Amino acid sequence: MRTANVVKGALRAATSAALSAALLLSARGAAASSSYPGDLATNLGLSKAPGCTVCHDNASGGSGTANKPFAKSMKDASLTGGSNAASVKTAIDSLKANGIDSDGDGTPDVDELVAGTDPNAAGAGSGGPSPAAPDPSFGCTAEIAPSRSTSRGSWLSIALVGAAVVAVARRRRAGGASRRARLTMVPLVSAAILATGACYETSFVSTSVCSSGLEWTGGDTGSPDMYPGQACIGCHRQDDGPLFTIAGTVYEKLAEADSCIGTRAPVKVIITDADKKSIAIETNEAGNFYSRVAVKMPYTAMVVANGKQNVMKGEHSNGDCNACHTAAGAGKAPGRITLP
Repeated sequence: MRTANVVKGALRAATSAALSAALLLSARGAAASSSYPGDLATNLGLSKAPGCTVCHDNASGGSGTANKPFAKSMKDASLTGGSNAASVKTAIDSLKANGIDSDGDGTPDVDELVAGTDPNAAGAGSGGPSPAAPDPSFGCTAEIAPSRSTSRGSWLSIALVGAAVVAVARRRRAGGASRRARLTMVPLVSAAILATGACYETSFVSTSVCSSGLEWTGGDTGSPDMYPGQACIGCHRQDDGPLFTIAGTVYEKLAEADSCIGTRAPVKVIITDADKKSIAIETNEAGNFYSRVAVKMPYTAMVVANGKQNVMKGEHSNGDCNACHTAAGAGKAPGRITLP
């Protein structure tokens, strides 16, 4: 009976702490207006919602961080805080009608958003990657690839909750006050919730480091965007990840460092095996491509984009494309797999 009471007390304290943490997180989320990227996409007919950084100083958002020129233009056009979809439409209609150009580069904000460029960066209207587009991330916008049975974040949250329950049980056995036990529980459970919901994002870097201006910083927890440029199949085989027959990364330049995000526009990689059967694999937002479809070796490959082709020379029997297509090139590869 005493054990049951201890567990019930621990669960009540955990529930209370979880609700408190949830309220804290929801308050932060409200300030960030998390529905607005989707509202922008709906009103402009975009295939992808712009990222939080189209308005906010950082990808996490939060109160007081919507300071980008485009955000100020939207506020001037009657955008309100919270999640007011009607005010998004009103503001966008106003920007469209008045041809508002927040960065002063001659291309109106609405046209830049439709083109997938950044309305905050002068010259972005002429093309190139846009920091306003969704950033590849683990746990937020990316589809999670099956990997280890339990992620590191999950193990951390389980450990923290377990520590909280043990702490309560020990205090009660020692005759400590229930209030003190609950106070012990609060920070541990709150930390567990934060660990479970944490996002491992890419980082903005100098284009002298990565041509895309983005680098994978998500560590080795499973994601389709993880470790662009590195030998996927060999790493997955060693660390018990999903096994692929073909995998690699497409870049815009031959010499790109490991973990630099590749081409962000989807392109197709065509693999034709020894039986003349072809499969088309589309790159994701990190430039990564992969397939589990059986491929009879040897195979040929080409990258197709904008009606052009970049054909790989000769036939090959190693589906781990990045093993040879390194920044410096290995096994007679000239460097990275690149766009035509």
